Amino acid sequence: MKFEGPAFLEVMIDQNADVFPMVGPGQTYSTMVTGPFIPSRSERNSDTDDTVHRAPADMF
Repeated sequence: MKFEGPAFLEVMIDQNADVFPMVGPGQTYSTMVTGPFIPSRSERNSDTDDTVHRAPADMF
């Protein structure tokens, strides 16, 4: 498929599936959940981080 320009993709998944990274509704990319294998931004920059961390199940 060839298409020039932006596109919106909505993918429905099982709520128990661990699909990463996840950005919860109303959240920003700085609070995304990256899963067990990718370090989050807050873990890399923990010295100056005041972000409230939520479990993936608490986002929805």
